[in-house]
Amino acid sequence: MQQNSYDLSASSGESGVYIYSFQSIGPKGIILKKIEFIQLHDDSGLLIPFFNLAFGDTDADGSLKDHVVSDNGDMETVLNTVAAAVEDFLIKKPRSQCLRSGADGIQNVALSAQTQEIPFSDNERLLSVGPRGRHMETL
Repeated sequence: MQQNSYDLSASSGESGVYIYSFQSIGPKGIILKKIEFIQLHDDSGLLIPFFNLAFGDTDADGSLKDHVVSDNGDMETVLNTVAAAVEDFLIKKPRSQCLRSGADGIQNVALSAQTQEIPFSDNERLLSVGPRGRHMETL
């Protein structure tokens, strides 16, 4: 991706969780952000190659707060950074698919625009699930 984005730091959490973190820098100062790719299970409890994509602010205890509106004046850069994390993750996990369900309709639409620019021949590996899970669309 060629747009402005923040530097990402990648790490692994508990089994089946992959974490990217970065700092949002704006009028409200530095806000720690986190992106998590959480591997899903099938009905029998086995891990499958589908990952839920979650992102938001990092709480003081290190947990992800995905319903917070930071309003730090850098939404485009933050979304570019999330899209860069998706691209990096799918390169590292080529047989995986990401599911993204937006808690915020604006984030959902904006992230859709950013991820459409990920240069994959198989762009169907990022699936969008509506806020209430009513529909699924392929990007």
